[in-house]
Amino acid sequence: MVQRVLLTPTALVCAISLPWQALACPVCGFGQDGTRNAFLGTAILMTLVPLVFVGTVLFLIRRHLKKGSAINKPVTDE
Repeated sequence: MVQRVLLTPTALVCAISLPWQALACPVCGFGQDGTRNAFLGTAILMTLVPLVFVGTVLFLIRRHLKKGSAINKPVTDE
């Protein structure tokens, strides 16, 4: 009960006093141009790296399975 009494006013003060910091958000367009470009560049990088990684793993697995199926084929004399 005492923690709730202390936590509620503290949370209220933080919620009222901190919104001005949101104006510096580069996504909102209020940041400097270099900051916005850096944010977008890193967002694109963090999006593409996992996709390329998963694609590469799938490609290598597929190539390995195809190579394995070619090795296991019986040799026919013609």
